[in-house]
Amino acid sequence: MNASVNSLHWFRKGLRLHDNPSLRLAIDGSSTFRAVFFLDVDSLNEINISRTKWRFLLDCLLDLDSSLRKLNSRLFIVRGQPIDVFPKLIKQWNITRVTFEYDGEPFPQRRDDSVKRLLESEGVEVLVSTSHTLYDIEKIVELNHGNVPVTFKQFECLISKLRSPNSCVPDVNQDLFVNCKTPVENNHDKIYGVPEYSALDLDEEEHERGEWVGGEDEALRRLGLLEKEVAEPKTDTQQEKNSPFPKSSKLSPYLRFGCLSVKYLFHRMNQIYKEVHGKPAPLSVHLPLLWREFFFVVASKHPNFDKMKNNSLCLQFPWEEHADQLEQFKQGKTGFPWIDAIMRQLLSEGWIPHLARQAVGCFLTRGALWITWEEGFKIFEKFLLDAEWSINAGSWMWLSCSAFFAKHSQWMCPVGLGEHLDPQGSYVRKYVPELKDFPADYIYKPWKAPIEVQKTAHCIVGADYPQPIIDHQEARRECVDKLRAVYQNLVSKVSSNVGLGHNAMHWFRKDLRLHDNPSLCEALTNCRTFHAVYILDPVSARAANVSANRWKFLLDCLTDLDKTDICVTKLFQEWNISKLTFECEIEPFGQRRDVAVAVLGEEHGVEVISKPSHTLYDPEKIIDSNDGEAPLLIKTFENVVRQMGPPEKPVDAVNKSMFKGCICPVSSDHSTKFAVPHLDELGFQEEDVTSGELWVGGEQEAIKRLTELEEKVLVGNLKKSVEGLDALRPSRTQLSPYLRFGCLSPRLFHMRLTKAYMKVKCQPPPLSLYRQLVWREFFFTLASRNPHMDKAVDNPLSLNIPWEENEKALDAWKKVRV
Repeated sequence: MNASVNSLHWFRKGLRLHDNPSLRLAIDGSSTFRAVFFLDVDSLNEINISRTKWRFLLDCLLDLDSSLRKLNSRLFIVRGQPIDVFPKLIKQWNITRVTFEYDGEPFPQRRDDSVKRLLESEGVEVLVSTSHTLYDIEKIVELNHGNVPVTFKQFECLISKLRSPNSCVPDVNQDLFVNCKTPVENNHDKIYGVPEYSALDLDEEEHERGEWVGGEDEALRRLGLLEKEVAEPKTDTQQEKNSPFPKSSKLSPYLRFGCLSVKYLFHRMNQIYKEVHGKPAPLSVHLPLLWREFFFVVASKHPNFDKMKNNSLCLQFPWEEHADQLEQFKQGKTGFPWIDAIMRQLLSEGWIPHLARQAVGCFLTRGALWITWEEGFKIFEKFLLDAEWSINAGSWMWLSCSAFFAKHSQWMCPVGLGEHLDPQGSYVRKYVPELKDFPADYIYKPWKAPIEVQKTAHCIVGADYPQPIIDHQEARRECVDKLRAVYQNLVSKVSSNVGLGHNAMHWFRKDLRLHDNPSLCEALTNCRTFHAVYILDPVSARAANVSANRWKFLLDCLTDLDKTDICVTKLFQEWNISKLTFECEIEPFGQRRDVAVAVLGEEHGVEVISKPSHTLYDPEKIIDSNDGEAPLLIKTFENVVRQMGPPEKPVDAVNKSMFKGCICPVSSDHSTKFAVPHLDELGFQEEDVTSGELWVGGEQEAIKRLTELEEKVLVGNLKKSVEGLDALRPSRTQLSPYLRFGCLSPRLFHMRLTKAYMKVKCQPPPLSLYRQLVWREFFFTLASRNPHMDKAVDNPLSLNIPWEENEKALDAWKKVRV
């Protein structure tokens, strides 16, 4: 032991003796030890903290002091700001070592850096340990190449590379104090004692003391109850039965003040689940802790995390100021009993369930009042016992759909949600006693109660209880319109910081499907915003050499896909596109066009990615396998593909999970600007279409026909009837138009046909089964290196036959009059 070590541990959030590494560092090897908590009692009303929160903090400090007393030590409450008081303490107590818990939030970081510089300039050793989070925040950022993960999905990927959180350090106990003492004067309580709650000079109205008692002892008692509940589930108590909200451990205030170690909670849950179920706790148990961790990590590098402006993570909403409505919301006097009950519980008790937070968060911001989430942040910061700067700000951005949301959170009706969760209104009757005698039919909408009912309930709406401050249904519609306007301009407003993902656009051409579409999947990889585009020039449609039947089939395909028709070039800037994907083109004209688009993308800083999926094989690989030349004979081609083996398996179909973390901005005028056009807009009439219902375009129809073909294979009925008119009619399983427009992937066609054949024959099918696909593949490969494939002249594959010109005969043939 070094007799000259006089240590001081600076308590901030970690108000406990268990799993407190920085506290152990202060005691271990020291001759004297003092535990200090700084409290500026002269500025209490300037700090945005409610009476309930002050009472909880004092409970925590009293409990900590009591625990230290058992170890022959004490807690020193020092009045003033650390930066001002530390120089005096260093000299007065001859301090040589100071320890404290790491705080990753921006303001505490700046404060701690200043204090650390001051202490080190005085020759004081400063030791800092991480214990308020599961992981070391800086290590997570370092693992992400110096950037914070800005989506929860990214965060999950990062921590999956890390080991389980470190084990807890041993509790501080008497053994640690064997060679260390705490000098305590007789007037300690007077100078350094925890102040009495009644002595605090606070302006706020007093509330009755609720169920919340601060301190490590209470935190561990509640954790013990949770462990017992996990190990031996029991029937809900009467209080829990009366609550309209899901059961909660109610440990969050103790995590916020550090009365309970988050790592201790994490490992205890794993231990209990192993003992009971034989395996660690599932992710759902740890999910709230991981979201807590995520917000701490993200906020650590964003000093304006609690603001909308200058916050690169937050969408810039045109929130409105409604001072009167905001004040009524704060007081729980909105005229909506469900909202008022929640706010009054918050004001009086300092805690509300998670679902209640969502309800009032939706009401204040995107669901009714359209008031900035920053106001909600301030209210929670003041009254909510578990409000921490990072978690509070992150949660409000999520609640208001300003950041961190993978999809739009549902609207929480200020009337309907309460009716659904608590039909009898017990919760409202408890916290809004004016309405306790209202019948259940009107408890959530008292303004609709007849005046006789109001008189009987001794509560007249408009006198004893306020009228609703808004028409909630109309307010909802207005909020939806405002949200739509924000998302219409979303792409140009989101930050371009590293890690936010791409603003991606997929250009549909021949791949009009969601299954086996690798380039579409690529667009959705690390995607922030996504646009699916089909380019169509309705003005030139009539002039194009395409029939009405073919136009109708294409429009069916687009309707089935429901995508847009717009010009690529202007969208790079208008939508701030950073990644463009499309199916790799095989034919020469398409190849030249794609090269031009790639150059255009490079000029605009757009990453351009194309992948093959219109053929079974990549034609370039077939040519490489044939010594760099396209096979000129079908037999040669068949030999090459046999040597290459079966085609690659189709990629997974695009599904909802791929859109997690991705926004698809849709403007209010989408149907007029970007909808699939009608035939008459292309210059055709319905009567111009002669194919009837025989050919219906689209992926759904293609898959339906493929399934019918599979069934034919399974029953061994692949031969088509050649009797009568049926011999001239296309089969219901004819799939070539769907392959042409990309409604059906040839790889999916090949795979499902193969599986059906093997199920019947128990052996791989012969190449002849795929004759249509083989010839199709052969022609595509030939055409990929022959720009004159559609000409007789200058076409090395075509014999120079002396064809004759006969306009009259040609015209008759075209008009079906030969």
